[in-house]
Amino acid sequence: MNRRFTADNKARVLLIGAGGIGQRHIRGYIKTGRADIDIVEPDTNRRSSTESTYPIGRSYTTSDSVPFSEYDLAVICAPANTHVPLAMACIESDLPFFVEKPLSVTMEGVNAMCEAVKTSKLAARVGYVRRASIETQELRRRALSGEIGTPRLAYVNMSQDFP
Repeated sequence: MNRRFTADNKARVLLIGAGGIGQRHIRGYIKTGRADIDIVEPDTNRRSSTESTYPIGRSYTTSDSVPFSEYDLAVICAPANTHVPLAMACIESDLPFFVEKPLSVTMEGVNAMCEAVKTSKLAARVGYVRRASIETQELRRRALSGEIGTPRLAYVNMSQDFP
C-alpha cells in the first residue's frame, strides 16, 4: 500500500458517517493533530453542522463520489446495514479501514468480506471496546465455565452519555 500522507505528514482520513459516533472519532483525530479529515454524510443538516464545527476538508454526500485511493484510512461509522458494502469498497480500493460494530445486521456478505480482507492482507479492524469492561469479562467467564449454559442469543443494552 502506498501511503498518501499530506505535505505536513498527516494521515488522510475518510470518515464515513458523521453521526454521534462519527463525531467522537472526529474529535479524537483532531486531538492527535495527526490527521486531515474528510467526511461522507448524506444528511444535509448533519453534514453542514459537522463542517461548521470541525476542521473538515472535503465532504461528500455519498461514497460513490469518493476517490478512495487518495486516503490512508477509512473510518466507517455509517448505519450498520451499510458496513459490509462500505468495507468492500475500501477493500477494492486497497484502503485500510476501521468499521464500528456491529459489523452488519445480517450475515449476508460478511463471510465474503472477511475472506476478501484475508486475501488482500489489508489492515482492517472492527470496533469493539466493550470487551474490556468488567461486566463483559464476567459474562465471558460465566459462559466459558458453563455456569450459564451455552449462550445462543444475547441482548445487552449498555448505555452511557456520549458528550
